[in-house]
Amino acid sequence: MPLILLRTVNGKGVYDQVLHVCEQVGLDLQVVCECHDSATLLSLVSQGFGATILPLTMIPLHMRAHIQTVTIEDNPFIMTPAVIWRTDSYLPKPARQFLEFF
Repeated sequence: MPLILLRTVNGKGVYDQVLHVCEQVGLDLQVVCECHDSATLLSLVSQGFGATILPLTMIPLHMRAHIQTVTIEDNPFIMTPAVIWRTDSYLPKPARQFLEFF
């Protein structure tokens, strides 16, 4: 099946993990498109141009009625969430409290 992957502009992301894991297990991917925008990627998938590999949380609820999802057993993709903010910028009290929570 043709594969459409989300490609980050800077840094590492889902794209790099998918390629690395598939290479490790010997899968030869048929990547037909790389998108920098998840909305475009999901639109292409919903129109039948190919499949993708994304965290389920990246798929809006309203899109799930138009696409089929399959859970990957023994999921090899490990995503580490992070909280980020601009260096040397003002953080309002609620934002500082949120960061202290973590």
